[in-house]
Amino acid sequence: YQLNYGGNTDFWNLTDWQRGKTKHASKKRGVDAVMPYEAPFSVNVSQLEVINDDKICRIEIWGQNFGGTAIKLEAKLHVVDSPNSAGVTVDGIRCCKLAKDRGIGGVLTSASAYLMKSAPEQFPTDKEAREALDEFIEGKKER
Repeated sequence: YQLNYGGNTDFWNLTDWQRGKTKHASKKRGVDAVMPYEAPFSVNVSQLEVINDDKICRIEIWGQNFGGTAIKLEAKLHVVDSPNSAGVTVDGIRCCKLAKDRGIGGVLTSASAYLMKSAPEQFPTDKEAREALDEFIEGKKER
């Protein structure tokens, strides 16, 4: 499961299930695209004003070790939320500029697959998505 909490208005909006369900769905699509099997999945969001624009994400993954022994992996990410996706956004804008200069409109499949968690077309691995993006940047691939 994944727990996300932050202090900005984005997190306040996401605490409403009607608003937050699309975020949950996009995260699930991203995970499902790279998982070779079905797995239980849950993302929960809370808002804590006292941490201002920080975002804290806690992830737990459970599995089995040799001989069926239980194993649990815990990870914590702590970032300033607002600029968190700036690099990906800039890369997306650069790809749009390349497409515009080449007279290409519509979905940029390779850029979306590599840069977005819930792209219209998911690639099986990040490596394949990155290779497709590199081919697009080099002009070897239209989208």
